[in-house]
Amino acid sequence: MILLVTHGWKDNHFGGRQQYSRCLIQSLKKNNSENLNIYKISPYKKINIIDKFFNLNVDFISSKDVEDILNIIKSNKINLVIIDASSFGFLCKKIKNLSKQIRIIVIYHHIEFNFFIQLFYSTKNPLKLFLAIKMYINEFLSSKFSDKQIFFTIRDKNYGKSLYKSKNPEILPIAQPFSELKNFEEKSIIEKPYVLFIGGGNLLPNYTGILWFIENVLPKIDLELIVIGSGYDELIKKNFKNVTFLGKVDDTTSLYKKAKFAIAPIFGGSGMKTKIAEAASFGKIVFGTTEAIHGYEKFINKICIRCDNEKEFISNINIYKKLSINSKEVSDIYKKNYSVDAMNYNFTKLIKNLIQLKSNDI
Repeated sequence: MILLVTHGWKDNHFGGRQQYSRCLIQSLKKNNSENLNIYKISPYKKINIIDKFFNLNVDFISSKDVEDILNIIKSNKINLVIIDASSFGFLCKKIKNLSKQIRIIVIYHHIEFNFFIQLFYSTKNPLKLFLAIKMYINEFLSSKFSDKQIFFTIRDKNYGKSLYKSKNPEILPIAQPFSELKNFEEKSIIEKPYVLFIGGGNLLPNYTGILWFIENVLPKIDLELIVIGSGYDELIKKNFKNVTFLGKVDDTTSLYKKAKFAIAPIFGGSGMKTKIAEAASFGKIVFGTTEAIHGYEKFINKICIRCDNEKEFISNINIYKKLSINSKEVSDIYKKNYSVDAMNYNFTKLIKNLIQLKSNDI
């Protein structure tokens, strides 16, 4: 029996982490529907002060969640737990205390410690440092008490080995839902050719990256820019020329369909950016920084073009916007590597091998 511990995101809550978690559920249900239990932690409930400050609970998990998870493991005779967060290391330890025979897979969406320590340095907010410390302890415990650690990129795998001594790390890429371009024509929001950026401005790398692109690249590429995502109120007030901020959009199909390509001018962060896989699912190439295309390196110049400064963005975009991109080739790469079916293949193989191992082989 398998237990997946994940978050219960609302249907209208979009983002890379949310999309990955939805894909993971779809993937595991394909081959394990009868043996799969799913526990969803609510990211929307109010966390009490004890869970916030006086234990290792973090990332919306409560003491009641922990109690419920352990009871499910005991009552359903769970022999494999997949934890969709590296921040629940204390939970890994509690599970192993129940039985060392229970296999645990932990998914590192990125290195949480790095994320929060960067936030501390940029904001000087002591709460971010407090969270960074809690995340470090949890991620260390996740590596120590899990049987397999899943990372999205080589960089994060190396961090896992150096920071946490991860003993069984493996790289499995992110996944995104399949986005089929529908065969219909509708009036476009912008009639002129445009480039697309998707990402909320509440994430600092998105905000600073798109502002940099607007100021340094956009005036020199003769294209409009559409930005999808909330959190750009201050930028909207500036009334930039050739920029349309749409805010939150539930269905981006028609916007992707008419876009020339997408951009990802991201200069900070960690993990694997879902922007690239999402664009590829629509058959669109992405012009992105080295940071943005971590994990996609083998498909550079196929689904993504590396651009790390103003000159590279301008020259590459001005060359490629004149070319006819083979959307089918781009979407085929997505299907073989970043789709739910690709994820299903990877996890089915991983689970089969892990369950067959004897305890002394771990």
